[in-house]
Amino acid sequence: HSFLRSHFFWRKHFQKSSIVEFFFLISGFLITYLLLREKSYTGTIHIGSFYLRRALRIWPLYFFVILISPFWFHYLNKSLPDYKWLVTFTSNYEVIYKHQWTSGLGHFWSIAIEEHFYLIWPVLILFVPFKRIPVLLTAIISLSILFRIFVGIYSQEMVNHVRLNTLARMDALAIGGV
Repeated sequence: HSFLRSHFFWRKHFQKSSIVEFFFLISGFLITYLLLREKSYTGTIHIGSFYLRRALRIWPLYFFVILISPFWFHYLNKSLPDYKWLVTFTSNYEVIYKHQWTSGLGHFWSIAIEEHFYLIWPVLILFVPFKRIPVLLTAIISLSILFRIFVGIYSQEMVNHVRLNTLARMDALAIGGV
């Protein structure tokens, strides 16, 4: 019964989230390409420079929206979000933890997953030899799919874990790296 429930959920989930999956796939491709190119040319990856470039590209607008959101929510007469989840890029786990969407900034969950990817990916690419990168990507894809299957079978909060857990979304980012 759980397997059938999980199967039908996957079909519904895939149809609704294919745009986000495509975004993750493109991001995985671009970031992996840039990191592999840097490693190929220089023999290393300057992780601090990578983090700085990502922060300068994403953080200004992200934090600007967070900064003006109290005014916007006041104007709309809506309750304020729990900012600790937003400023730590863990808003995807807030929904899982609280079992509900709690703010008008809930769509920031995908940025949180991207930031988790940016945090880990350059370290993996740096320390894994070139010839082992396909093995790494295959392992990440497999583990992500197995995680979703496990969650689909054993979790009462299947929908939120499958959609919002970083581990459940790493496959699309890794497929982009292939």
